[in-house]
Amino acid sequence: MRKSANEICRLLPMQEGMLFHSLSALISGVYVGQLVARLQKDIDLCALERAWQCVVDRHQALRTTFHWDRVTEPVQQVHSDVRVNIEVHDWRDVSVEKEREALDAYLLNDQVRGFDLSTPPLMRFSLLQLPQGEHFLVWTHHHALLDGRARVIVLKEVARLYDAFRRGEAPNLAAPPLYRDYVEWFYSQERSGEEEYWGGLLQTFTSPVSVSFFETKPPLDGKRFRTREIFLPSGLKNSLQAIARKNKVTANILIQAIWAALLSRYSGQEDIVFGETRACRRPDFEGIGSLVGVLMNTLPVRLDTSPPRSFSVLLADLRNQHVSLRDHEHSSLSDIRKWSGVSNKAQLFESIVVFEEYELNAALKHDGCSLWSNGVYRTMPTHYPLTLVGYGKPDLFLSITYDSLSISDAAAEQIARHFQTLLQSALAMPDAPLARLPLIGAPEREQLLLLGNKPESLDHQYPRSLCVHQLFEQQVQLAPLAIALLTET
Repeated sequence: MRKSANEICRLLPMQEGMLFHSLSALISGVYVGQLVARLQKDIDLCALERAWQCVVDRHQALRTTFHWDRVTEPVQQVHSDVRVNIEVHDWRDVSVEKEREALDAYLLNDQVRGFDLSTPPLMRFSLLQLPQGEHFLVWTHHHALLDGRARVIVLKEVARLYDAFRRGEAPNLAAPPLYRDYVEWFYSQERSGEEEYWGGLLQTFTSPVSVSFFETKPPLDGKRFRTREIFLPSGLKNSLQAIARKNKVTANILIQAIWAALLSRYSGQEDIVFGETRACRRPDFEGIGSLVGVLMNTLPVRLDTSPPRSFSVLLADLRNQHVSLRDHEHSSLSDIRKWSGVSNKAQLFESIVVFEEYELNAALKHDGCSLWSNGVYRTMPTHYPLTLVGYGKPDLFLSITYDSLSISDAAAEQIARHFQTLLQSALAMPDAPLARLPLIGAPEREQLLLLGNKPESLDHQYPRSLCVHQLFEQQVQLAPLAIALLTET
């Protein structure tokens, strides 16, 4: 396998952001990703370790470290030789009932270990031996090494090499492009028009949407970043696809429009900005489809959600913005911020939307990766308090990942429920003004009305020394997402 001598090159803008937030995070584990795979009983540890070593040897990004002291700007170093070692842990005394609890505790401790970003390798592997002969493989790595598309490439190559080594065959994989060459290509591209585009889009924007609804106590289980699924009935998915086709947009664009409308309803703001991740893998660079590294970028999306506007109009605006953004998707977020009208002390956005075409297991199954046939799942906490995650195939799936120090479990559950209701409302009435789209479903509405109509509610005790507006402010602190007023108009 081809390897290069130790080399130094610049960081891509996305890597710079990940490095900054990893170093400045108060709690370690930010941008530390984990992938867990349940492996079959007859796993060949030697072949597995050899396959991973071969993939690490093939791709420069997997042999990278980051350096920021005594240099004018941060750099990444590609090391010529990085050894793969899979640590084996005996979990054969862990009962099936305790298996998930033990795994969650292990993953939490593993994540908060983080990495020394200046010392290779920035990934590690653990094989947890389970009763009945099965295993968990835990692959932990820093996000600055590779993005979601690259992760799929790596897993497919490992599976292919593993099968070849088990059969005693020599692997036959084409040499991939060098990440260093991509970095050089990236910085050689003409960037004309970027400041004009982003300045025009954001120069009048002044009030970022806060999604830190209220601070909560650290969770008892220590798990800071949590995930909650947004339930989507099959009928709702069918309606979404029909509306997307009618408006000539992707499911991603439709979901982003709902996200903007929801942020508007929660914040009371009409000028909404959130972030979206883009793969940035158009075929301008030769071999980009097999390149492992961080190519993705997170960019702001700005939408006008003022009450007279309809969901259909919002979709059209978002579609046009996606098209116009294509020529500027490699822009640095730090530059975009500089060109915007937002204060240096404020974030451009506190929530992002991450939408992928294929769910990870489906992508691996599509290529016949038998090594991963028992299923894999991954986690990747970022520094954003709230992330909407989705994929379109084989079936539309949505979830939210949230920082429990900013958003409570109850608030996250309410966000998921309100998103589903707002989506259902928008699909049923796409031409109605956004402000008229119901946010709460029938069960929640009935519960609120029932609570409001209880006779004993008239006799509630309250501090006589406080004015009405002070009582209102107290209630906002206690339940910031609760409905304050219902009206039929």
